[in-house]
Amino acid sequence: MGDSDTKTAETGQITGTMDKDYNLLWYTETCLEHALRLETYCKDAERAGDTELVELFKKAQADSRKGAQMGMRMLADRLTGMAPPASSASSGSMSGGMSGKMSGGEGSADQSSAESTPSQ
Repeated sequence: MGDSDTKTAETGQITGTMDKDYNLLWYTETCLEHALRLETYCKDAERAGDTELVELFKKAQADSRKGAQMGMRMLADRLTGMAPPASSASSGSMSGGMSGKMSGGEGSADQSSAESTPSQ
């Protein structure tokens, strides 16, 4: 069995993460990486004076940001739905820490991308 066969056959028994959840994580991360990479491409095109490329890369960057925001919202909704019951002794500290990190990280990412993206 090759590596691709293992990936196809794995449905959460080994990793504890179902394929669809992993795929959502991967998609969100990839959108964020593309938004960052496209910033470099925009600057390269600006230095070269190629406004057509700048426009293309900025549109692609906006689409990547939109995809990342959609993915983050879906992840947050799904993680909230997966939280253990509040009566659990360990859930208070664990879910409190996660929700603080999620809301802090997500809010700051949304603000920074909103501030750095000119409205078109």
